[in-house]
Amino acid sequence: MTLSVFIADDERIQREGIVKHVPWQQLGMTIAGTAEDGEEALQKIGSLQPDILITDIKMPNMNGLELAASIRQRYPRTRVIIISGYNEFEYARTAIELSANAYLLKPVNFDELLEVLRSVAAACLDEQRNDSDRQNLSRMLEDNKPAVTGQFLRDLLYGQLIDPHTIADKAQYLGIPEVGDFLLITMIIEEASTGSRPLDRNKRQIYQTAQMKLKDFGKRFLWMGGFADEQELLWVVCASETETREMLDDFRRDVNETLHLSVTAGVSRVKSALTELSDAHREAAIAVSQRFHVGKNLTFYNGDATNGRKNAEPVNRIKEIIEEQYAGSITVDELAKLVFLTPNYISNLFKEQTGETIIDYLTKTRMRHAAKLLEDPSCKIYEIAERTGFNSTSYFSVVFKNIYGQSPKEYRESLKGWRCGNEEAENS
Repeated sequence: MTLSVFIADDERIQREGIVKHVPWQQLGMTIAGTAEDGEEALQKIGSLQPDILITDIKMPNMNGLELAASIRQRYPRTRVIIISGYNEFEYARTAIELSANAYLLKPVNFDELLEVLRSVAAACLDEQRNDSDRQNLSRMLEDNKPAVTGQFLRDLLYGQLIDPHTIADKAQYLGIPEVGDFLLITMIIEEASTGSRPLDRNKRQIYQTAQMKLKDFGKRFLWMGGFADEQELLWVVCASETETREMLDDFRRDVNETLHLSVTAGVSRVKSALTELSDAHREAAIAVSQRFHVGKNLTFYNGDATNGRKNAEPVNRIKEIIEEQYAGSITVDELAKLVFLTPNYISNLFKEQTGETIIDYLTKTRMRHAAKLLEDPSCKIYEIAERTGFNSTSYFSVVFKNIYGQSPKEYRESLKGWRCGNEEAENS
């Protein structure tokens, strides 16, 4: 990397001597220009903007100190080396105040000048490397901004980010408004005829179609993600319900006509802050569930059809399945498939309707049946663990104690004492 040098000196012999006798190429430098007074130098430097300025102090029109002050103000990255025929303290002090990089006395000692130039060059190159590193880092951060934005909003949706200061800092960095009219849209995209998940090739086309539609929102479109469960697509926008409705209608029409897929959308209530996106996610999931009662290929807004009985139907079915299959290996994903809903949706809906998670409900169901089996003294504890869906007897015992406050063995012993007490009461 070659550094450019400008020389300002009213003495032609000294000016030309510096140009001719310094091994510029060896130093990795080149002469950008010369001037014989401060005003001429300032004018030329405006267009050349050299890395280094070597200036004499005593010059007509504008002296070297005045030139150095102007350069420091206008081009702070230019390094300044001051040469003076005066060994006076005031000149040296002024040079220091101007942050000059070196102060040399005439006649110029070329060995000393070379040493100063090498030192200044090293500082220039360090600064340029740091600038390059900062630019590369900034470019890398900018390239990764969509991914960082997606992770930030996912953390908000799933309630994994709740600290208001952290949310504010990240939102400011990503250019996302903290307040506004936020809407979350959950879409279930299916084969129109079979209700099965879209093919991979269709997913790419769906994303492309969505991106084209969302361009109209500009910065008000915040994020699009999904297909984690093969059918669900999520949008977060900062727009009115009217704008969102029109955009969704256009998107559905395009997907219907070009890909022959149905698009059922659930839209949350308008939220005024990013911190409410977790609630919006739950509301959108509840809204989209209305497809099972009203029909597919429609847009549902939270509050349009939130009849408690309808929302309770999937929950009741999940409870029935758990009651029938608690002894086996049951996961939320498997339950979602059995009730033809998404895992995210049934998790949110179940918690909304019952106040507890699916896993908690499954665990309590298993423990209830385990307690019943413990009443039969012929049943071994390891057998009861297996019959209630546990592969580990020790883990079964830990869970049982968490629920009932006693280990399975202690619970069984307490049943014996209870029976004995009842029998004595009956015989007396």
